Amino acid sequence: GGIGYWDHVHGGGLDWQRNGKTLREQGYSTHLMRDEAIRVIENREQDRPFFLYLAFNAPHLPGEAPEASMALYSELSNRDRQLHSAMVSEMDTAIGAIMQSLRDQGLIEDTLVWFLSDNGGLNPSFAPQGIKRVMTFLDDLYGEQELPLQILEFVRVNMLHGAGDNSPLRAGKQSVYEGGIRVPALVSWPGVLPSTRYTGVVTALDVLPTLLSATGIPAKENDFVGQDRWYSLKASVASSGSRYHVIGLDGEALVSFPWKLVIRNDDSLSLYNLKDDPTESRDVASLHAAQVERLRAAIAATPRAEPINLAVWKLIGDPDFFGGEEDRPPWTDIP
Repeated sequence: GGIGYWDHVHGGGLDWQRNGKTLREQGYSTHLMRDEAIRVIENREQDRPFFLYLAFNAPHLPGEAPEASMALYSELSNRDRQLHSAMVSEMDTAIGAIMQSLRDQGLIEDTLVWFLSDNGGLNPSFAPQGIKRVMTFLDDLYGEQELPLQILEFVRVNMLHGAGDNSPLRAGKQSVYEGGIRVPALVSWPGVLPSTRYTGVVTALDVLPTLLSATGIPAKENDFVGQDRWYSLKASVASSGSRYHVIGLDGEALVSFPWKLVIRNDDSLSLYNLKDDPTESRDVASLHAAQVERLRAAIAATPRAEPINLAVWKLIGDPDFFGGEEDRPPWTDIP
């Protein structure tokens, strides 16, 4: 996800492949992914269904975009925001070209297209205040120059230059608040799905069972944690039973719609009614003690994986930089 748009490097190694083999090609990654997707559509086996999963790296860091797209947002004074907007425009245009290829191939009414994001936009909201003050001071001091230590530059870029704006939702990427986990989605199938706004909750866990149901592929009832939302999408009726657990840098939360319990890292908690208060501005925990206890018990009962033993010293010595010079073999070539 964090490759350089032009150099295709991530963490010091070329991270660009086709069919598992290192590929060196020139071009802006959003354009190259667009072209590859169109090739897949045009060269498909004509008498068989096809499945295409396309994960753009846009608009992830590093902030990089063609000058023509940057010019569309010349009125923005914040360069990070200008870059972010340009990257989104490039992705939007690429998706339009892919949709046009479906029309040209006569497939638009036979194809279900589902667009979604993985998390809210990155902004400084996740950062501890003390560290953010230090990084802001260094950012003002050094300007466009790189900080003297790699790890400091890595933290600065991720903490201060993401440029995501999730307004009016609270916080952003890395957080359990709605700005970090609530994202837009679009599902299109002309002639099958209504042209309307669906107001129910669908999570990433629901995507696979919903697609299987939409395409008539049988699945066992207990194969998935997520739920089949296909009927709800077709009928545009919000389904019930939307419940999911999330973990972020600031704590964890359980949503049992419309209720959401947030337990922060210091063990303090808040309860929100997302239907009435999607911006999470009113903590109603003191008014609904029974809901708090029900959701807290559900969080405690949630299965968990073993903690990851992260070697912090490795991260400090070799940050996972997005883009930049190659200082090791391509990732596919490393045993």
